Amino acid sequence: MIFQLTDDLCQKIIRNLENQEEKFYFDAESLDFLPRSNFSACEKLINERFYLLPDWKSEDGFALMQDFVNLIDFPKAKSSLQSVLHSGRGVFKGFKKELKNYPQQERLWHSFKNKKMSEYVHLWYNGLREIWGLEKLEIKSDFFDDELNDLVYDDFYFQEYDFARDSDLIIKMFHESSFGLQAFPHALKEAAFDFWHHQFLYSKGGQNGFIVRSLSDDFAGCITFASSKNLTQTEKTCTVTSFFVLEKYLGLGIEKALLEMCIDFLKEHNFKWILLAYSFIPESVENLIEEFNFERTGIGFIAEI
Repeated sequence: MIFQLTDDLCQKIIRNLENQEEKFYFDAESLDFLPRSNFSACEKLINERFYLLPDWKSEDGFALMQDFVNLIDFPKAKSSLQSVLHSGRGVFKGFKKELKNYPQQERLWHSFKNKKMSEYVHLWYNGLREIWGLEKLEIKSDFFDDELNDLVYDDFYFQEYDFARDSDLIIKMFHESSFGLQAFPHALKEAAFDFWHHQFLYSKGGQNGFIVRSLSDDFAGCITFASSKNLTQTEKTCTVTSFFVLEKYLGLGIEKALLEMCIDFLKEHNFKWILLAYSFIPESVENLIEEFNFERTGIGFIAEI
């Protein structure tokens, strides 16, 4: 008996899959679920009206948690969640408890888990459609692009950079963030900050950019850029003067959203080149470079817009 896999039915199947105490048959006529241990229907109706749900074992749930931790790009959350996964006991409860410390990642986990289990159910359903002689349904698997974009614009808001309003805040936040220099002496960190500070203030009010804040109005990150002087209209080039996201907001897609806004702005204003100098590139940003077709040079990364 052919049935339609609606979103509501898919969610009901997922809830039954997560029941590790029992396996269920799906009744395609009544659209209900019957515990396998109490199943008493005629054998000839199995795979005609009654369909046994696919296996979903604790090993599958553990593998899903591992996949999620491997994909997120927030070092602190990644490290603590990996520790839970390797703890050996009470992993599922420990994972759930640890995620409470990282609200954005927790929300992302629930979306990730639901999306991946939905894919799993659709694979099972496509197997049935093949038996029924029907065309298989397309299964999307681009979770992180879609979900990160939704998360960023639901939980954060973006403003155009204003020198008078934002420059002191950016300087303060950059100074308080170590960006990989935690293990080095204080004098060295101050020297690195002084170098960046000089470059950032060089353009003063001539910079453009974007600031991102949480819905509670906390600074989360920024990108600023300034145009190079004495170039013709056809050679318009900009240099990124700051580009960073605070550690607790890493791995949520903010860096990508800021860079996309920057490039869209530059295209609109007929710029030809964008330069990311090494002195302005945190490690979290380097991971985006290839995606935006930047070329590595001796001074940093350059892309033609």
